[in-house]
Amino acid sequence: MTMLLAGVAAGVTDNVDFDFSGLDQMNNGVIREFRETGGTAGGLVEGKPLVLLHHTGAKSGKKRIAPLVPFVEDGRVYVFASLGGADIHPAWFHNLLAHPDTVIELGDETVAVRARVLTGDERDAIYAKQSAVQPEFADYQRKTARVIPVVELVRQDAGMTPQVIQRWIDYIDHHDPAVLDELLAEDAVFYSPAVFTPQRGKATTAKYLNAAAKLFGGTDFHYVEQWYGENSAILEFQATLDGVVVDGIDMIHWGEDGKIVSFKVMIRPFKGLQAVIPRMAELLGGQ
Repeated sequence: MTMLLAGVAAGVTDNVDFDFSGLDQMNNGVIREFRETGGTAGGLVEGKPLVLLHHTGAKSGKKRIAPLVPFVEDGRVYVFASLGGADIHPAWFHNLLAHPDTVIELGDETVAVRARVLTGDERDAIYAKQSAVQPEFADYQRKTARVIPVVELVRQDAGMTPQVIQRWIDYIDHHDPAVLDELLAEDAVFYSPAVFTPQRGKATTAKYLNAAAKLFGGTDFHYVEQWYGENSAILEFQATLDGVVVDGIDMIHWGEDGKIVSFKVMIRPFKGLQAVIPRMAELLGGQ
């Protein structure tokens, strides 16, 4: 088996972008088929469990997806930085060390997780279990002198994260207009950090959120903390624009039907807001 095929059989693709531009056709197909079937794919990964791991470039801040063959036990999800037995770690592993809070797609779920690297006997036990059900992983370890890392993708507030927030995160990751359309109430209101007047209506709110998603889509944007109330959430975020660190919060309220009725954004410091305003104006003008 060639190195490329070994990498795919291991469920490793380190260059998968959300816009799918310039991708290896095989890896592109795995992601598309996973989403079309609710968690499976054919070809070299036919019959194997799959998970789509979202990760953010440690240096570039670029958002990527890696299809991986996990080991799942009692609801706990583990992935393996095998890279087909190569002597270097895959890029997604380095990215998780830099940005451990992320999301995965498992079946038809999008789940917020935090990466935890296993060590010692715990690592060895899980790797042995994976090798027992996926024998190629034993071969990968024999091929390299490095100890292949095992990472648990720990669910964050499993069963407590509101579904509307999971869907919002899914929109940020994929920029699917249909997801945003389903998320917003007809009378949704957007409160801009730069415009005093509330921006009312579903279409206007969608216009602002779509522009913001495009603006931060090519950065190291990530949520730092999340707090939930009854039909509300406060999400603290951070991103870098041209060397300027932008800190802010998204304050989201939704109705009993799970549709967002209010979305308020606050940004600091002032130079961070100054970095955002002209870019948002350009994006809004182009819509």
